Amino acid sequence: ANPAVATAMSTAEEEDDELLLSRIDQAMAAAGLSGDLILSPAQRRAAGLHRPRRVRRRPGWQLALGAAAVAVLAVGSAAITINLLTPPTTTTTATSVEVRASTTVVVALHETEIPPPESRLNGIYPVRGGSHRSGLSTGGLREVAGYYWRQTPGGSIVTFPVAYGPYVYLGTDEDLVYGLEMQTGLVNMRVVSDAPISSELAVGQPVSGEGERSALILTFSTSEGIAYGYDALRNGAAIWQTPIGRSLGAPLVIADMVVYATSEGMLHALALTSGSPVWTFDTGGESFVAGPTEVDGIIYAVARDGLLYLVNAETGEALCENPVRLTGSAVASPVVTGDAIFVGLESPPGIHVYGTGSCGVPTAGYSPFYPSSTSVRLGPAMTPETMYLIEERNLIALALDPSLWTDPTVLPSPWESVFSTENLITTPPVLADDLLYLGTQDGLVLAADAATGTEVWRFETGSAIRGELIVVPGAVLATTAQGEIVVIGGE
Repeated sequence: ANPAVATAMSTAEEEDDELLLSRIDQAMAAAGLSGDLILSPAQRRAAGLHRPRRVRRRPGWQLALGAAAVAVLAVGSAAITINLLTPPTTTTTATSVEVRASTTVVVALHETEIPPPESRLNGIYPVRGGSHRSGLSTGGLREVAGYYWRQTPGGSIVTFPVAYGPYVYLGTDEDLVYGLEMQTGLVNMRVVSDAPISSELAVGQPVSGEGERSALILTFSTSEGIAYGYDALRNGAAIWQTPIGRSLGAPLVIADMVVYATSEGMLHALALTSGSPVWTFDTGGESFVAGPTEVDGIIYAVARDGLLYLVNAETGEALCENPVRLTGSAVASPVVTGDAIFVGLESPPGIHVYGTGSCGVPTAGYSPFYPSSTSVRLGPAMTPETMYLIEERNLIALALDPSLWTDPTVLPSPWESVFSTENLITTPPVLADDLLYLGTQDGLVLAADAATGTEVWRFETGSAIRGELIVVPGAVLATTAQGEIVVIGGE
């Protein structure tokens, strides 16, 4: 028997038994108990089991005794109910409980190494996405789970990384060029340069006379003014070298040749397989400031004094009697989308727009000039409808339809607001499958929805992002100021 009940009953033996029984019945009724059967108060009333209580005046100690009995029975009924509802595998004792802090550790994404996907990472991404320099790619990630691998080859990375097939290529300030497997980070080839690397890298695979692909060629130039060609697959075997002068920016691969722009104002077209000169274009001393752009057989290249040159890609002949004179100086390669070419200006800031193939004639469907609040040093990502432009800490989206540019104080945009970061944006934007990718000075790799400008994910690398992001199906590759390569993975 319950000790508390026994004590209460023995103490009350001298009192009115009928009264005690009545009060016990009332306690059982209040708890919904009757023998082994549990009834609700409504069921007890309906069955006529509720005993009317006689109102009698009793001393206070008797009332206290009755209340104790009620409390004890109520506690007992609660215990019975709990035992009926809870599996009898655990015994709970009313003792002091030691509260301990959780030892669960939430691992940050940048500390989470994940296995590479079963299918081999693969993609082609030259500097700014190809000959149009429009920053377009395919693939990427909607969600980030961690990183596939991180590696520091040695020295600082001084070139934009470029992807070709399953490999990524980059150059360092130790005069070395590496070809790494994107899947694992293993070194596939390494080139030791005779002098510091002065240009970006380019990779191409010419078509032989029988219509078959020849060796994969890696090419770049050095500070000594020599362009080199290497086998990009067979441990970096040297194939050719050709003097061209000091080259700037990214060389342009067009079919079976590569075109270099130099600080002496020359365009050199070389056979990709042999390095033999195909043609040369001379500005007469106007130094080029960035790598050339090509579309539909026409090469576009900007010189230091705000001049835009149009050159026939097959013959090297000028297409305009005079170069197009811009209203300011440019430092980035022209960008082509649709039937328009966009030339960003450092000063005054803004972007000129001309029809492709024209000698400075505006084209229908676009405004002749789009303003910017800062110098255009990083090439925009472009679609025929929208330009995605970096302005220091901001990524902005500009609607290109000229009918929307009715108020000069309002920039028409498909976004409600600009995409802002806490620190400077250090990479040109890359657009792939409706997401925009960019890196920042404080080591963030960010993805934003191209339709709304809202952040989708971020990844912390721990060091400032340099060069350009590589976006391929299933991965995003970033290079940092500490010379590290980080391959971000997910879905």
